[in-house]
Amino acid sequence: MSASRQITVVFSVLLIACIAGSVLLLRGLDRLRSHATLEEVLYISSPKAIKRLSLGYDGLLADIYWTRAVQYFGNKHNVGAENFNLLAPLLEITTALDPHLVVAYEYGSNFLAPQPPNGAGMPDRAIKLDEFGIRNNPDEWRLYYDLGFIYYTELHDYAHAADAFSRGSRVPHAHPFMTRRRKNRSAPMLPPIYALCKWMKTCLHSRQWLYASGRKPASFRPVSESLRD
Repeated sequence: MSASRQITVVFSVLLIACIAGSVLLLRGLDRLRSHATLEEVLYISSPKAIKRLSLGYDGLLADIYWTRAVQYFGNKHNVGAENFNLLAPLLEITTALDPHLVVAYEYGSNFLAPQPPNGAGMPDRAIKLDEFGIRNNPDEWRLYYDLGFIYYTELHDYAHAADAFSRGSRVPHAHPFMTRRRKNRSAPMLPPIYALCKWMKTCLHSRQWLYASGRKPASFRPVSESLRD
């Protein structure tokens, strides 16, 4: 038998042994997974390190990580999980690889902000993600809207919410909803959503007072009529 043929036979045997070992290992992991919960681990958590390892395929790798983030959140949400430890790192890696992947900011911040099981309960990380998105995509008015919404609904920080909506209203081609037409140009600008939120809060307190005092809430005009004014 020639030397080259011997080498071929040896490597063929090694290849078969490796495949057989891989199959046995996977079966062992499946059995282990059915009896125990494996700890969640993200082996490379540094966005900068992954960007260097991407070898120029930043966009492709960003799509892969974004898909992984969506699947991770979906699986966790489906089982009513209380912790989403890998969600923020996955989103941060995604946006570091592709800072212009706007969908990752829009949906990612809404995955992070709400309290479990509806979200990860990390409004601070959601704000950080949106601010990073705004720095890299300053003309995307939806990012300002998402930022203001998180401040308002999750942190009840109405001043920062108003500031985010106001910044978004000055973006070119912003949705009219973000813009308030003012008769008095010297008045401080507040986006309509902020004024609407304050009005709704006042209405709720007023209705509570009416019920407590025994008066009929019918004395209020319907909400739809008030919004048309």
